[in-house]
Amino acid sequence: MATKCAIKLKRTIGTMEELPLKAALIFLVIYEFLPVLRVLPPILLSFFRTVSVGVFYIYVLKRDFNLAIKFIAISCIAFVVHLWGFYHCWITYTGIGGYMLKNVICWVYMQIGLFLILYGSQDIKIAIRNTIIALVVITAVTSMISLMDTPTAVRELANGSKHIAGMESALYARNTSTWGCLYGMTFLLPYIIFLYRKNKNPILIFVTIIIEACIIKSQITMAIIISFLFLVFMALKPLSPKWILGLGSFFIAIFAAISTYLGDFFLFIYEMVSKTNNSVLKLRAYQIYVLFAERSMVGTVEGRFALYTASLKTFLENSLFGFKITNEEAYTAIGMHSQILDMMAAVGIVGFVPLAVFFFYLVYRIGSIIRRVDEMRYRYFFITMIVLVGLMILNPTYYAEAVFLAIFIGGAVIVPLKE
Repeated sequence: MATKCAIKLKRTIGTMEELPLKAALIFLVIYEFLPVLRVLPPILLSFFRTVSVGVFYIYVLKRDFNLAIKFIAISCIAFVVHLWGFYHCWITYTGIGGYMLKNVICWVYMQIGLFLILYGSQDIKIAIRNTIIALVVITAVTSMISLMDTPTAVRELANGSKHIAGMESALYARNTSTWGCLYGMTFLLPYIIFLYRKNKNPILIFVTIIIEACIIKSQITMAIIISFLFLVFMALKPLSPKWILGLGSFFIAIFAAISTYLGDFFLFIYEMVSKTNNSVLKLRAYQIYVLFAERSMVGTVEGRFALYTASLKTFLENSLFGFKITNEEAYTAIGMHSQILDMMAAVGIVGFVPLAVFFFYLVYRIGSIIRRVDEMRYRYFFITMIVLVGLMILNPTYYAEAVFLAIFIGGAVIVPLKE
């Protein structure tokens, strides 16, 4: 009896000691997946996010000093590189405070995921997991309601609000998802699907349907494609990494061989979308149809290719230390539409290589632990990483912190790991 009481007391004390960490991490989750918070003053939100990160580092220092030193070193070097990138490029487009905080927090979310996998208690994982799922459902529903009146709201909130100027506060007040939040929901799908395959809880089917409906309603083309890819795993058993790479190469070859005949397929897609009120998806379907049917790039397809090429060309011409753009070279020397290509062009090999090493180090550490615990879940993680790298090539992701929270923190708590 005395032993049971001692164990219970120890667990209670442990839970109490974790309370500030739990509060800090839950606040970060709320910030990413409850957009209504954006109606508060930005400086106040930045302050609480910074405090939350500080609380996290304090706990890491107490729990594993060596790991804390690695985390702090990664964040400090990443900070310097991103500051360098800001001076060379992003100073032309945005303010330093928001840019630096968003970039560093992406790295912190990766670190939090690794820490939770290594040392997070079951209690804190369950609390974060439940918060994520509840907020995602709430925000998906409120966003779909907002999108009924403003169909391009999600896209515009991440695109300078050119066509909805003055409506930002009202949309946030209605808890309308941002671009980053929507992609965060998208990258949660593999873990929710995996959890369903383990537990067979029908509530998770409901969650999946709500998220997918919101993604489609948002008309974010790449998010729709990625979500459909993830939904395939609802019916199919994920393959091993070797099979994924092998089949991927095979399908790319097949795709290239039959590309001539894909025009008719995308014409069918275009005709189907034309019957709906999704104007953005209709435009994208037409552009893809022209690409395959006429071998010609128009509109967004042509524009994006030109922007990617510009960043790559600038990197090749300034490969060591990167290139500093001027106001006259905005959107020409560096395209600003690819996280990886734009960063390479801005900071060169000297700046980009450390970031790549840190990224793959954290991914490797997390993936190796997951693989020891559950091979099937590792396959989901591996696929998610491939898709993330693809997204980082095709889009800027520094302002999509929710993506990194979903993948790395969500991945650590959606299916609690047992060492």
